[in-house]
Amino acid sequence: MAHTTAFQRSRDLADWLSAILMEPEAGTGALGHATLVRMLDNEDIRRCHDLDALQDFIVVMNAARRGSEGPWAPLRRLLTRSRMASLSQEAEDQINRLYLASPALRAELDSDIALMMACAAETRQAS
Repeated sequence: MAHTTAFQRSRDLADWLSAILMEPEAGTGALGHATLVRMLDNEDIRRCHDLDALQDFIVVMNAARRGSEGPWAPLRRLLTRSRMASLSQEAEDQINRLYLASPALRAELDSDIALMMACAAETRQAS
């Protein structure tokens, strides 16, 4: 429950991820865990400026949408697939906004795109 209280104060996406990936305790721990999962909204994601947390969030949401095994299983029970997709899309949009707002990150994005294009070209040549 302490994680829920801390998250309500800070509204930090990295804290949210850490808390929801922990096993909820029986009783009020499980209730607090469910509350924590449901209270995340798009505005929390838009306020996040931590690229690693945003990328981790997308990975967790995608894993939760695709399978019921693992620490993200409660997400599948507590959030609809469309809600998970919406939250993931918001995180992707926020990553794009962060890349476009920062010259250093734009250079990193250009490098990432060049690497992806090179990988795609290699894949085409191999097939």
